[in-house]
Amino acid sequence: MAFAIRPADPYVAKLAARLMYLSMGELADYLFGGVHLSVDEILAGLFLLECNRFSRNISDRDEYYLANMAVFPDFQGLGICSGFSPGT
Repeated sequence: MAFAIRPADPYVAKLAARLMYLSMGELADYLFGGVHLSVDEILAGLFLLECNRFSRNISDRDEYYLANMAVFPDFQGLGICSGFSPGT
């Protein structure tokens, strides 16, 4: 299965937030729960801000920082993440 890694765009903030939540699970609820916004709204807002752990632009142009990996449930089990392993 071929895929490409590309810089994130602001228009995918809601999708990115959902994937971050999938990869964080209960940790996201612990960190961001109890706030008047939903966890998805908080993560989407952080994704749009500059240079934070959840930002879309945390690294330089020629490098990528992969902190979390998630696949939407409808696409799980298709080998999408099989090409990634620690240290590669």
